[in-house]
Amino acid sequence: MDEYTTPDNSIELSELMPGVDNKVRIYCVTLSECMGDSVVQRCLSVLSNSEKEKSCRYRFQRDRQRYILTRALIRFLASEILDGPPEGWEFKISSKGKPRLISNDFQFNISHTTDYITCVIVKSGLIGIDIEKRPKDASLHRLAAEFFAKEETEKVISSTNLRQSKRFLSYWTLKEAYLKARGIGIGDSLNSFWFELDEGITIKLNAKTPFHNGFLDWNFRLFNLDATHVGALAASPDISLNSVCFYMVVPFLRLLEERIELCSNFDQLSTVSQTG
Repeated sequence: MDEYTTPDNSIELSELMPGVDNKVRIYCVTLSECMGDSVVQRCLSVLSNSEKEKSCRYRFQRDRQRYILTRALIRFLASEILDGPPEGWEFKISSKGKPRLISNDFQFNISHTTDYITCVIVKSGLIGIDIEKRPKDASLHRLAAEFFAKEETEKVISSTNLRQSKRFLSYWTLKEAYLKARGIGIGDSLNSFWFELDEGITIKLNAKTPFHNGFLDWNFRLFNLDATHVGALAASPDISLNSVCFYMVVPFLRLLEERIELCSNFDQLSTVSQTG
């Protein structure tokens, strides 16, 4: 369906945005709900000329629509937080491809799969998010050996069945979220640092090179987006991940409050419970 009405359990977006606090908020778009022409065209209308030109370079329609929705979501949220027209925001792109607002220091990060777009927002600090879909059939041993540190690879290889998939995705999403928060490309060595997931109640970052030594006190969390998607958050020490707000949103049309399950380690990854 192309048209939407505001449901009874919708919430005023202004009530959910960062004010004086630095609470972490995740906004999630379900792509299957946003592919109608009215949504895509509304989103396209607020993009800059360069963004519109880039959208035309995508070969497949679904990839083009996802790009349009992603860029519009950032503009939509920026307007609600900072009180300005969505088409008016200007962004600077780092050499590694990380966008940021030119006129404000508020921090955001984006991740998407074929099913979802997620955007995490904080008022200040450094934050990163990654979501991945559980693989149906993949050579996890080979991928772990190619990309992970030895300590992580051994954990993946020693695991079986579902535990192996969960462990692999825990490492992968944590690594991506951490590198994205720092504005580093994933091409930088993934085996130069590693995560401990099984001891205590926190996720611990360990460094194999001095490049990561100044970031060992960062905060990390895992979460379930749904029964098939795993996600991770990485944040600088000034950002608490003990409480995270999660919302489902159709850009410019509606926002629904949801609940998301945060996990301290991969053993706690299970189907997320939602209310709304």
